[in-house]
Amino acid sequence: MSLPRLTLVLGGARSGKSTFAARLATDSGLERVFVATATRSDDEMSERIDRHRTDRVVAHDAEHLRVAQAA
Repeated sequence: MSLPRLTLVLGGARSGKSTFAARLATDSGLERVFVATATRSDDEMSERIDRHRTDRVVAHDAEHLRVAQAA
């Protein structure tokens, strides 16, 4: 699959962005960088973030970056 140098995946909450982006990354064979901006606003989000991090590390050796959000 041929992708542009940078691919930005956007969508609503729980719309399948992570699954779609992971599939694109795997299929491309290119270097992958994930930038996730979710915050731990409650227990459910905290669990989702932990699950996503675990999935990415296993599948892609992802490096996690903390992103500062503008107030």
